[in-house]
Amino acid sequence: MKDLVNKKYLHLFIGLVLIVLSLFYAFRGVSLNQLGNALKAVNYIFLLPALLLVVVSYLLRAIRWRYILRSMKEVKTSSLISPLIVGYMGNMLPARAGEFIRAYLLSKKENISFSSSFATLFIERVFDLFMVLLLLVLSLQLMPDSFVSGDLDAKHQLMEKVKIFGTMSLFICVSIFLFSAFLQFKNDWAMKLVDLFIKPLPQHWKNKVHDMIHSFTEGLKIIRDKKGFIATLFLSILKCYPYENRKKKCGNKSFLVPDYF
Repeated sequence: MKDLVNKKYLHLFIGLVLIVLSLFYAFRGVSLNQLGNALKAVNYIFLLPALLLVVVSYLLRAIRWRYILRSMKEVKTSSLISPLIVGYMGNMLPARAGEFIRAYLLSKKENISFSSSFATLFIERVFDLFMVLLLLVLSLQLMPDSFVSGDLDAKHQLMEKVKIFGTMSLFICVSIFLFSAFLQFKNDWAMKLVDLFIKPLPQHWKNKVHDMIHSFTEGLKIIRDKKGFIATLFLSILKCYPYENRKKKCGNKSFLVPDYF
């Protein structure tokens, strides 16, 4: 019992140290006087709804994560909130370390392999990328003047660059999805293809690669779950535009930032 209490306090201490280090990293080079003046200028009437929307945003993300996990293991939404928040806090560290932290915490908490856990985050990012591309297309069609106004040549050049970026991003996104589907529906063929690339490796390394890919494939089972896939897509759309737009507007008004969209 005493060991459990000591372990609990150790985890709490480590968590506090990580929070302090993250805050120090985030606020390095920030003038305390400027920070104080900015806080005084905040319109708290809009800040409170913005904070509430942030809380609901984490809840929506946790629900979406639960649907992605559902085809692999039933997990309560409440069990996903703490790894989610810790992971987003960790994203303030270099190389977006929070994603790896989130996958690690889930794997330990729910007894899931790290590769499978990380695969669910991989799927999240694929959905998010689809939504960003969708918003980009809609913005270009409905609000082209919001990007460049006045100079037609500059607008044309920007549109060409955006089209190239969008085409490349769409190609990457579709390739990722097809590869994920290939792993799910044609796993034997996929493993034969992998074997061609890892042929020079020693047998024990080949076994490790196979185990890692099989675990990763487990996390991609959402592709087979039609209801879960549709629910995840709906939550991604809701999170990406109608909801996030309201949250951004409240945040902008509370900090007196003008809206451009």
